[in-house]
Amino acid sequence: SFGVLFSILLFGGLFGFVGMIIGVPTFAVLYNLGKDGVEHFLRKKNLSCNTQDYAELDYIENDQKTYVRKQED
Repeated sequence: SFGVLFSILLFGGLFGFVGMIIGVPTFAVLYNLGKDGVEHFLRKKNLSCNTQDYAELDYIENDQKTYVRKQED
């Protein structure tokens, strides 16, 4: 996947072979912390954590927290 390749190239370039070994787990932990943080703030605002709910979304009404879909021409 992209995350594995990215972490091997980045950490391997910075720290050599040892960076390749520790890069993947480190990137996985950082990615998971970021995902959990975003989901925490979405739940705090009473919004959906499901990515598919935002696929065809134009914007969200702030007052009522309603999803407004894109208008098809």
